[in-house]
Amino acid sequence: QWMGWSDAQWQAIDLNHDQAVDQQELQQLANIPPQAHVYLSWPDSLLAETGDSASAGAPIGTVQVHGLLADPTAMWHDRLEGGILMCGDCSLSVTALDGFSDRSKHLWRQQLAQALQNPQFKAFLVSRLELQPDAFDVLDEDQDQQLSDAEFARAWQWLSVRQSARVMSQWMLSSQPAFQLLDSNADQRLSQAEIEQLTTRFSQLDRDGDGAIAPNELPLVVSLTANRSDRRLAATSVNGKVSEPAVDPDWFSAMDANRDANISRGEFLGEPSDFERLDVDHDGLLSRAEGFAANR
Repeated sequence: QWMGWSDAQWQAIDLNHDQAVDQQELQQLANIPPQAHVYLSWPDSLLAETGDSASAGAPIGTVQVHGLLADPTAMWHDRLEGGILMCGDCSLSVTALDGFSDRSKHLWRQQLAQALQNPQFKAFLVSRLELQPDAFDVLDEDQDQQLSDAEFARAWQWLSVRQSARVMSQWMLSSQPAFQLLDSNADQRLSQAEIEQLTTRFSQLDRDGDGAIAPNELPLVVSLTANRSDRRLAATSVNGKVSEPAVDPDWFSAMDANRDANISRGEFLGEPSDFERLDVDHDGLLSRAEGFAANR
């Protein structure tokens, strides 16, 4: 507990005894036995295949907070990817990232299906996913160059088998402590209501009521980012654009006027019917992967 520390605890960190804690000394906080534990649980992406789709799709922001000691002031404000735990002497922002989400699963199904019909894109994925050269022959069991539900289920099971063993976390002192303290609902912005609560918030922090906030009255404002990922799945970015070879089809480069790696209907110089045929995922844009498929 930040505010409840004794002088002896502070002196143990203040190695040069200058009555201040510098950045190097602050790093010792990571070695202090914890007085609180934070547990993060990600949905199991394979549960959807066994009928437990509710658990597989549970939002990360649904968090339960348990305390060994009752703290009536502690509050959890959740958001889609985490939330903020507010208690008397600490403000903890939690952000959880997931490379095995339903969206990632959907994107990989699209890309594997495209690779079955495009040798160049197939070679790219074999390299990025560290596969054996004949991996796609094994995947496409019936050799019809189509990805069936059963075939993709096997592929996704293989891709996500390490989902529970690829979690990294990073603790940081908040770069915007004042903002985090005022953002009471953890939506990453200050509403008019929150701004109007500035006076109330000031009074809450001013524990001795002297009309000023002393350093020892400020909560410890920290953030925790936890990321479940696999470098193989990181071969594509979160927005679904594939990290493809630098060489694009000549017609693709010529039409991509704004160089955003996509061709819109306005940039496409062919017939509208050709655009619809090439736009495999029907998102109104032609990606590089779809351009590769067009050149097979």
